[in-house]
Amino acid sequence: PVLVRAMAGFLPGTRRPSSSPGSFDVNAVRRILVGRMDGIGDMVLTLPLLAEIRRQFPSASITVATSPKNAELLQGSPFVDDIITIRHALRGISGRLARWQAWRKACIEINRGGLVDLAIFPRWDVDPSFLPALGYLAGSRWRLGYTEQTRPARAMLNAGCDSLFTHCHRSSCQHEALINLEILRGLGMECQSNTVSFLLSAAEESWADAWLSGRHVQKGKRLVAVGIVANEPMRRWPVAT
Repeated sequence: PVLVRAMAGFLPGTRRPSSSPGSFDVNAVRRILVGRMDGIGDMVLTLPLLAEIRRQFPSASITVATSPKNAELLQGSPFVDDIITIRHALRGISGRLARWQAWRKACIEINRGGLVDLAIFPRWDVDPSFLPALGYLAGSRWRLGYTEQTRPARAMLNAGCDSLFTHCHRSSCQHEALINLEILRGLGMECQSNTVSFLLSAAEESWADAWLSGRHVQKGKRLVAVGIVANEPMRRWPVAT
């Protein structure tokens, strides 16, 4: 975070945020950036947040910075006006340099439409992508995220990230379906809905129908899907169960 603050405005394509952003003003928000680099499941659970942001800021332009796979999920969403893709950086020195280059390019793309008024980073747990740096480097006026003190591991691995926010929110650990919506309370807002919804293209619906038909699932019957995989071994369900 110290290096991010030092490089903002100095690294080509970046901007230095105002040192005096003023009190948060809902009516002053015209452009919003939402950053989420996690897996597809995390993005699905972030959809209610995007819907709520659209409801709270109906006239604002909403840009989402995310991974290429998540970008496919957001295509056609009525809650998103623009999508910027950022690839996960490799480890080591080369990975860090690639991350800075990706941030620089993303800042250029983000600011083509003007300065971002509000940047929101809803990740509650440890953030290995350090994505809140993007909100600072883009010069966003107000920047909202969960405090690094949400849990000990985050306090250690994301130490100093609170300095990149203008608004830090602390929340008790809730179900992941609700924790994303909780972030808006950091701006004094209350959410009205936690419904998950996204649009499918005609081609995607056709593919799904063919996939289900090939498994002898009758169309129109209630279908229950169970996900038994996860990135972490401790969260995976044994196949035998």
